[in-house]
This record gives sequence, structure tokens and C-alpha cells, in this order.
Amino acid sequence: MFLGIEHHYRVFESERTTDVPAQPQQIKHRVIIPIDRLDRVTIQSLSYARSITRHVTAVHIVVNEESALKIRQDWMKWQQYIGEDEETHLLLIESPYRSLFRPLLAYIDMMRKRHPDETLSVILPEFVVAHWWEYFLHNQTVLRLKAKLLFRPGIVVINLPQHIRGKQPALRPLPW
Repeated sequence: MFLGIEHHYRVFESERTTDVPAQPQQIKHRVIIPIDRLDRVTIQSLSYARSITRHVTAVHIVVNEESALKIRQDWMKWQQYIGEDEETHLLLIESPYRSLFRPLLAYIDMMRKRHPDETLSVILPEFVVAHWWEYFLHNQTVLRLKAKLLFRPGIVVINLPQHIRGKQPALRPLPW
């Protein structure tokens, strides 16, 4: 048993690498942000992504036409507010069977194949709640998506914590 464990650690040590280059100047970023709607959390995620690279794609999985229309309208307002940004895109992916993960993961896999020399990062906003039991109420989709992305080589997952502290004053409306 001990020889088997030692063998495992030797193989592990010889293989532990990532697809991310070792030199910072060799890293070319491309960022994907799965979004449900355009709210403060999404805008903060987009701002963070745009601070890393200009190649940012917000991906919304369309399960009904009303949500698609709303997000298109909000996206146009946001684009007008920040000024046209030709490198930040909104991609709407139709999902006739209301599946969130399959179309999103297919898009991520396709982008990884299309841009093999770039580091593909997926930014996932994650709520940090005040009480342990509130975790059962939030982040379930994010946790499942993180688990699915874990086994895809060459994908960097970035958690962007959004702290929810309990009773806070109401946020002012979005500027547009």
C-alpha cells in the first residue's frame, strides 16, 4: 500500500502542470461571464473582467423570449452609458430544453478550441452570505458550474465574491 501511495505521489509530481504560461507577458486573456440579468453584480463582474482584458463575452442562456428581450435592452443602455466597447460582447444562446449548463459548456469548449493560445477565464460571481444556512439558498448554480469546469483543462475559474452582510440600506438604482 505504501509503495502504491509513493508511486502516486511520484506520478503526481511529474504531471502537475497547467496550461497557463509561466511568463506573465505570454498570457493572453479571454474572459467569459455567464449572466442571468444585467444588475449590479453583473456590472461589477464586467468591470473586473474589462480590467483584465478587452476580450470579454457575457453569455446569457435564453430560456424564454421575455428575458432575452430585457437583457438586450439593458445591455444597450449599459453600452450607451459606458460608451461603445467593441471588445465586450453579449452573446445570447438559445436553449430550447431550458438547460443552462449544456449550451454554456459547449460554448466554453468551442472558445477553448478556437483560441488555444489564450488563457480562457470564466468569472463566476458568488454570494458570501452572513449566515452558514443561507448558503443553501444561494450559489447552487455557481457551485454546479464550478464543479463542471474543474475537469476541463485549460480553463481558469475566477470567483468574484459578492458580500451580503444582512441588513443594508437599499442600493440606489442603476445609473441609466
